[in-house]
Amino acid sequence: MTSRLLIVGEQPSGTGGDALAGRAGDRLAELAGITRDRYLTLRRANLLATPGRWDRADAAVAAKAIDAGEPDHVELLLLGRRVAAAFDVPAAPWFTSPRLPSGRTVYLIPHPSGRNRLWNDHETRRRARAFLATVGLATSSSVTREYRLVLIDSGAQLGPTFETLSDLAARHSMAR
Repeated sequence: MTSRLLIVGEQPSGTGGDALAGRAGDRLAELAGITRDRYLTLRRANLLATPGRWDRADAAVAAKAIDAGEPDHVELLLLGRRVAAAFDVPAAPWFTSPRLPSGRTVYLIPHPSGRNRLWNDHETRRRARAFLATVGLATSSSVTREYRLVLIDSGAQLGPTFETLSDLAARHSMAR
């Protein structure tokens, strides 16, 4: 886990407060296998400062300001399609890492809101955990634990799939 990553969400929940500090943040922390306290130390930002109606134009202005204002080495974890659209990221599959026109790497995951039904699917949650590990957000032990559960649940033997995922995560984090 590193300060090279900025987590970008839409806007504060109806209760306000810090960026992504509510239930959506709790879900993201759970997916990453980190404690809430650790999660709250990560760099987080919302495109809009106040809860309410989504304003596409204001979100795009904020996205441009974030892209221009962050050092080049900072990568962005974009939460949801509306955030990705504000950064002018064309529709891309979840759990991918396209580049912005500026050259900055971004990572795409579904918005962690409880309203997002994608999170009801076990496979989506598994893919998110693995992806967050390659991004450097998840702890390797959380991914190891998840893959052991998936492999045991499926009746498969722990073997190359398990080792390959660990190797992939290690290689990705060393390359940064």
